[in-house]
Order: sequence, then C-alpha cells, then structure tokens
Amino acid sequence: MIIRVKDLEPEGLHVETPLSVGPLQTDAGESIGIRDARFLGDVQRTSRGVELRGRLTCGAEVPCARCLSTFQIDVDRSFHLRYSFAAPTGREIEIPEEDLDVDFLKADGELDLGSVAMEQIYLELPMKPVCREACRGLCPTCGADLNSGSCACAASQPQA
Repeated sequence: MIIRVKDLEPEGLHVETPLSVGPLQTDAGESIGIRDARFLGDVQRTSRGVELRGRLTCGAEVPCARCLSTFQIDVDRSFHLRYSFAAPTGREIEIPEEDLDVDFLKADGELDLGSVAMEQIYLELPMKPVCREACRGLCPTCGADLNSGSCACAASQPQA
C-alpha cells in the first residue's frame, strides 16, 4: 500500500489493512515465507515530515539456524517511525541527536507500507532462529539431522 504524503488530510490517516509481503531472504539466501501480514496504525503529517505509528502482525516461516528445518514465528511488532521530506544533499551537515532515527521519504513523497513492513519483520526476527532450545542440529560430517537420532558417523567417531 502506497501513501501519498501530499494527499494526507490535516487530521492524518488511520490505516487498517492486510499487506502482501515476501517472501523475504536470510543472509544465506534462504527463503522466509510471510503469511497473513496485517498493518494497523496512523499516519500524521508534521511540520518536518511524517510520523507513522503502527502495529504489524504476521506469521513468518523461517529456517532453523541449527537443523535447517522450517518453523513458524509469530511477529507482533509496534513501532513509531519519523520521516523527513528531503535528504540533505551536497554538503555535510550535523544532524541533531533527536533526528538520528529519522528516515527520508522518496523524492516523490510516497510512503510504501510494504517496505516498512519488510523492514519491521527483519527487525523482529532473531538473528539465529532456533526451532527449539534442545535442537541438536546437523552432523558436521554427514549432514544428518541429529534431532531424528544418531547418525552412522557418530558410532565411528572416538568418544572424548
């Protein structure tokens, strides 16, 4: 969903909508499936740009960092984002500390809720998602899933 900032009414805009997001990619190039993404929030024009307060919910199917099997993570993230109308160009400027978390709108003054949703999902997902705490992962020799039982190489390796 695209929001055109110039078309915002003075009272802002309340948005409650499903979003089409994904699939996303991990750093290793594995796919992250996204289902039932939904955004609920408010967009308000300010003297310096736009404020977006919202909540994103969805399900994410991610690969386990240990055994590579996919599992479901529920994403429920609230956020408050600020956008400025134009990025500084041509010269260095000092940005005040209170503006360090401000992003910039595209040149056409549009805010893409799909891009915001992808960013928020990435921020919510763990860096090393694990299907369960007791996940034993894969055998480093043969690649067998150790959650399913011991592999053939475990019997041939000397015990420490």
